Amino acid sequence: MNNNIFLRKTFFSVFMTATTAFNLNAVPVHINSGDPAYPFPQFLEYMSGDNLGTKNPEGVVHIEMEQDIRDAYQIFANEWEYTGDVMDGVKYIRGNIGCPYDCREGDGYSMLAAAVMGDKEAFDGLWFRIHDSFRPTATSYLTGAKVPDGGYGNLIIGDQANSCSATDGDNEIVLALYIAWRQWGDDSGHKAANGEMISYKKDMIEVTRGLVAMYEERFKTENPRRVTTGDVGLDGYLKNGTTWAEVTNWATQNALDMNGVSYI
Repeated sequence: MNNNIFLRKTFFSVFMTATTAFNLNAVPVHINSGDPAYPFPQFLEYMSGDNLGTKNPEGVVHIEMEQDIRDAYQIFANEWEYTGDVMDGVKYIRGNIGCPYDCREGDGYSMLAAAVMGDKEAFDGLWFRIHDSFRPTATSYLTGAKVPDGGYGNLIIGDQANSCSATDGDNEIVLALYIAWRQWGDDSGHKAANGEMISYKKDMIEVTRGLVAMYEERFKTENPRRVTTGDVGLDGYLKNGTTWAEVTNWATQNALDMNGVSYI
């Protein structure tokens, strides 16, 4: 290790120690915890050929690139905080304290980062909190109670208090759950309040189904009322973000009953 890397690592460690001392809710990272199948770093070659992981740029070595990524991940995690809830040893984490409200985009990016970095402790803390707060009609892992239905059934992980959805945030969460399943297997190794094992695979499938499931639009006044879907519209395209609108008028211009399927 050259002197520059050593000095930077030393400075970063001192900085993080000082920062943690002033923030009692600070979340330390645990890279490659839980014995991930794809530990960081991989430095694999792309199918298309060489990349920075296999062919170093001039003057930059792998250990320096790895340290830069580790530092960036910890800096990102500095924006997280513990909520105070703990279940089966897992400390719940809010991963979006920089958002003006409790938004899913910040959660999705945080979960993706934790999954890719093999940080099982952070991933579980992030996901369990999202599940228990924003998976409508699901059973809370922590309390065993039903998560309130904000008016859209189990369609989205969305911002229920604002009666909207963050399509990109929902999709990031699905992708993060898929990576977690590949990293650590079907089950999380933790049991919910009802005694059932929490399964990354099961959660991924249920959340994905919610993206395309159909549900009666309770807030519509026309008669007959149509149904709505999750983040994938009846027209087959991903919906807009906060407005949660379909990007075409295909559904409103076609019959309410098609090929024997009623959209009421």
